[in-house]
Amino acid sequence: MSRFRTPPGPVRPWRGELMAHLVSWVFNPIFYCTAYLAAMTVAHPGWWPATLQLWFWLAWVPGLLLLAGVRRGWWSDLDVSVLNERRHFMPWVVVASAAALVVTWAGGFPALLRLSSGAIFVWLALSTLIGRYWKISLHVGGAVGILWLTTIAFGAVGGALLVWVPWLVGWARLRLHRHTLGQVIAGAAVGTLSVALVWQAMGFSPWR
Repeated sequence: MSRFRTPPGPVRPWRGELMAHLVSWVFNPIFYCTAYLAAMTVAHPGWWPATLQLWFWLAWVPGLLLLAGVRRGWWSDLDVSVLNERRHFMPWVVVASAAALVVTWAGGFPALLRLSSGAIFVWLALSTLIGRYWKISLHVGGAVGILWLTTIAFGAVGGALLVWVPWLVGWARLRLHRHTLGQVIAGAAVGTLSVALVWQAMGFSPWR
């Protein structure tokens, strides 16, 4: 009977790695921002001109730079995983977020949007500064930051719906060996700190 056994096939990649790639693609910080602003627009339909402007600076511009850079060979992948490439990519993203911050505050946008743009700018600025020397996780930092912003905007129920996302994203980044555990934890800390700093600066009242 042993003569008729099917010979073992080639070793396939573990499904967990494929899942980790999918998680990293789906939960890219650009998509976080887009989904968050879309939710804000649904909750506050009158805010759509403001959220559209924020989306342009915080998602469309970085996304265009990311895709164009990969196509031209500036970045090796959509994660901009090479530290030296990230040093060139991130300052432009910070500039775009600064433009969003100026538009938000100069335009007298609702306080919740000012809090959001401020927290995202601080997160990107801190991540860029640290990232010149140590590649902390932007995926996890973005997931944690959006989790806090969602909790502020939609309450504990809104936050509870997303509490699993940072854990899943952290697992994916570790599974793909994009970051060390320390870099994942540092990314989460920077995301939390950024929201806390702007929350404090606004006097704990983002709805005024």
